[in-house]
Amino acid sequence: MNHAPRHCHVVRSADPSDLAQLARMVAAGARLHAQLDPTRYCAPSPTQILPMLGSLVHDEVDLDRGLILVAERSQVLLGTAMIRRCKGVRKLLRKAEEYLHVTWIWVDPEYRKAGIASALISAAETHAGQAGIPQIRCEISEVNEPSKLLFGAKGFCTTQSMMCKPISSDSPADSRR
Repeated sequence: MNHAPRHCHVVRSADPSDLAQLARMVAAGARLHAQLDPTRYCAPSPTQILPMLGSLVHDEVDLDRGLILVAERSQVLLGTAMIRRCKGVRKLLRKAEEYLHVTWIWVDPEYRKAGIASALISAAETHAGQAGIPQIRCEISEVNEPSKLLFGAKGFCTTQSMMCKPISSDSPADSRR
C-alpha cells in the first residue's frame, strides 16, 4: 500500500532491501531514546538490530507479527514506523480492547518538518481501519515534546501516564508501603 503525502515521498511496507538503511535509522533513534529517557530505554547493539528488523520485514501485511512502514524518496529512506496489533485486557468490568500500537517512529533529522512522520501515522491509521482495529496507541516519553505535539496534532490524546522506578540490585528494598 502506498500513500503519496504532500512532499514527494511514498509510504510503504518495508522490504528486505531496506534493512541496511533501517538498521542505521533504528540505531540512531535508539541512541536518542536512551538519552531522553534512560530509565526506560537502552540502545541495542548493532548485532541485535538486524535480526529484530528482519523478523518484521515480510511479504504480507501481518499486523499480529508487526509491520515496518517506511517513507522514501528516490530509494532513500526518510523515516520509519513500526506498528503491531495488540489486545489488552482491562481489569474490573472492562472488556478486552484491540488496538494498533505504534511501537516506534523515527524520521531522519535531515528530513524532519516535511510531513513524513504525519504520513507514517496516517498510513498506520489506514492499516488499522482496513483491519477493523478501532484504536491506535503509542507511548511517548514525557520529555519528548516534539512527539507529543505531533501525535496531538494527529488527534491523539493523553489517557494515562506511566511511572517508572529503577531498582538497583545493590540497594535495599524500600520497606515502606
